[in-house]
Amino acid sequence: MALAAAHSAFAADMPVKALPYVAPAAALGNWSGLYAGLNAGYSVADDRSTYASFVNPVIGFDNLESYKISPAGFLGGAQLGYNWQTGIWVWGLETDFQGTGQRDSVCVLTCDIPGAFNSTVSQRLPWFGTVRGRMGLAMDRSLLYVTGGLAYGQVQTSIVEVDGPGLVTSVSQNRTKTGWTVGGGIESALIGNWTAKVEYLYLDFGSQTFSFVDAAGPPGAITATADAKDHIIRAGLNYRFGAPVGGVSNLPVKAPYAVQQAWSWTGFYVGVNLGYGLGRDPTSYAMRTPFGSQEESFKIMPSGVLGGGQLGYNWQFGRLVAGLETDIQATAITDSVCVFGCIRNTFFNLVGNVEQKLPWFGTTRGRLGYVGDSGAMFYLTGGVAYGETQTNIAHSQGSPPTFTVNTTQTKTGWAFGGGVEVPVASRWKVKAEYLYVDLGSQTIAFSPQPLVNVGVATAFRENIFRVGANYAFGWGLPASAVAVR
Repeated sequence: MALAAAHSAFAADMPVKALPYVAPAAALGNWSGLYAGLNAGYSVADDRSTYASFVNPVIGFDNLESYKISPAGFLGGAQLGYNWQTGIWVWGLETDFQGTGQRDSVCVLTCDIPGAFNSTVSQRLPWFGTVRGRMGLAMDRSLLYVTGGLAYGQVQTSIVEVDGPGLVTSVSQNRTKTGWTVGGGIESALIGNWTAKVEYLYLDFGSQTFSFVDAAGPPGAITATADAKDHIIRAGLNYRFGAPVGGVSNLPVKAPYAVQQAWSWTGFYVGVNLGYGLGRDPTSYAMRTPFGSQEESFKIMPSGVLGGGQLGYNWQFGRLVAGLETDIQATAITDSVCVFGCIRNTFFNLVGNVEQKLPWFGTTRGRLGYVGDSGAMFYLTGGVAYGETQTNIAHSQGSPPTFTVNTTQTKTGWAFGGGVEVPVASRWKVKAEYLYVDLGSQTIAFSPQPLVNVGVATAFRENIFRVGANYAFGWGLPASAVAVR
């Protein structure tokens, strides 16, 4: 009996052995319920536009340009929604309303001479809203989702055409338009009842058409078109009414034990990514001759899919994570415009075709992040960017031949952005990221004919939206898996 008592006393003094790590189930969190929140972000439009001036059946068009107008600016607003969860699947409805600072203007025809023949096209998107469904996959206390539905907003477009001193024509449309939206994002538990999200949306409000006779009188029939299509990146905070998303009571360990998890981010990782790039490159096209000059200002918007890989290393200090990452991307990013009249008729040619491409680019960046309750990391990133730019110009003035200029450069610049990265398995994490890449500017000068000098000045500024998956070497498992009573 004394021996048994001694054995019991000895056993009581022994430390409790920790339970082995139990991998989280696919869905530990409970996302069902009502939520409300705020958001802020940035939006850039990709609005293909045309401007056509018809003279008469003999001459035809004396102007038939195609170009881009790109209202861009910061936005902010609020959202309200409700989720239903069935196993690992989450279904929901969300509505939001946004105020924006988006605006832009372009000038076509002879824009460098006051009172000369020119036309200024301006566009604004003061506000918009959406009503969308959401469908997502719950991974612990993170939600990976796609979303889509109805969009509505106010589109303001105005045209001011000057045909000479005192000959000014102004037309405008200020309409509330409806359209559609689609996108996706990642939302993760931050602390308590608060969740944070990073989201991308594409909005399409269709197009607008203007038909009018200019102040110079018939037969000056003008037809102009302008699309209204938006790319939005935003971050938001949501407050969930009711219990927090997830908690130890949901973990797959029977009472009286629970597993407290703190995901480790320290170490090397490698991964792949896929996304979409959208440029917003302010450009001017100017011609000087002994008899006068002509200059236009517009946007070139190279866009297309991209894909690549990344390699990095993180250091974790509590909830803060610092890291370095380098990536390389191959892209199909390209765009072209036809300006300078873009006229091809029986009597004369006056055409300026400008094409831009970004075949590849790379970045080397620092990252600074915060790890929320879900183990997800919300981060900012910035550093050096580099890439190959191609600019091709075809200038036709009077009769053929067409004068062509093709340039290829490897340029350097900078990149800045942010994103969210979440654990989905023991060594795997997925991320959604936005980067703004600026590769500087370029000026191309050439002389297509004697006494004729042409200069094209452009920039290379890209908005990158991408998702990726990273595999961690020697990390990624929770830093602790401790049994507690």
